[in-house]
Amino acid sequence: MGKYGILHSSDMTKSHIARSFERWMMEIKHTDVHATRLPSYKLQKYQDEYCDDYNTATLPHRKYYNYDAWEVEQASQAKEE
Repeated sequence: MGKYGILHSSDMTKSHIARSFERWMMEIKHTDVHATRLPSYKLQKYQDEYCDDYNTATLPHRKYYNYDAWEVEQASQAKEE
């Protein structure tokens, strides 16, 4: 099993995965998945790349594995400061 679990393309509809994928698309690929209305073949290409990077734990930042949890952690740290 991967460091953060194993992600399959069927998991892309889960809310925390979808949100993490959207952040990755915006921040790493500089593409907003909703605003650009990507053709399905391009979206699938990005999803495959994201799944591969997720499964091999090679995403560029920890936040792209679970953006919701990362956001909560950042808010908690900000309160402590």
